[in-house]
Amino acid sequence: MPPLNLYDGMLQHLSGACAACRTILGRLIPYGLHRAKGHEIAMAIGFTSRGALTARLEKHGFRGLHILRDWILFLHLIEAWESQQKTLARWAYDNGIDLSVCHHAVKRATGRTWSNARSSSLDFWLDQFSCSVWIPLCHRFDESGARKDPASIWPHQQIN
Repeated sequence: MPPLNLYDGMLQHLSGACAACRTILGRLIPYGLHRAKGHEIAMAIGFTSRGALTARLEKHGFRGLHILRDWILFLHLIEAWESQQKTLARWAYDNGIDLSVCHHAVKRATGRTWSNARSSSLDFWLDQFSCSVWIPLCHRFDESGARKDPASIWPHQQIN
């Protein structure tokens, strides 16, 4: 289980999300540390498939499971850096995760290298997390009520 302050911080920054999605995310947060396959994560938190989990999250404005996992892993790394001054290599070793997996997750989540990303605070990254993985319902539609193109909502990140 992640440290309570990180867990609460992640959920607090997604306070506008529906209760069901907050529950799903609360159960998903610990899996950010593991290299389990998407369908294994989905089954572990009560879904029949990865597709069912992804569909539920996307229906409520969240991006894909892989993006959430990268961000969750990255936030664990930042929290360990701020609270314990743990290097990325030490954290990866202690948690049994390949160092390259950590580097790639940092780059995919933030667009920055680890040495650059760690210079910003956990609070800054929690704000970025909520903006990068979830979009409130009111921002998903244009003035006429038509669904917006995801690229216009998240222009700074590649949409898969």
